[in-house]
Amino acid sequence: MDFLTGKPLSDTIHNTLFMAEKELIIISPYIQISDYLRENVFKQHLYNPKLHIIIGFNSYKENQTFSFRGSGMEYFLNFPNLTLVYIP
Repeated sequence: MDFLTGKPLSDTIHNTLFMAEKELIIISPYIQISDYLRENVFKQHLYNPKLHIIIGFNSYKENQTFSFRGSGMEYFLNFPNLTLVYIP
């Protein structure tokens, strides 16, 4: 197993997200989707009910707001087969 950084890491993440067909599981304490990912990766999945997107997220300890930055939560709510899992 290789430890990836820089462009190889970015390419691997891009390919994993882009090529998802059945399930895409994202676990992160902090969700921020860049404009690049919205337009070049997730946009192809926006109307694909065959892909089940599962997002596990946390909240900030300081103010208990959800860890989706900007309009991230609203963006994902547009997907037809989405499961949000709060992980305390």
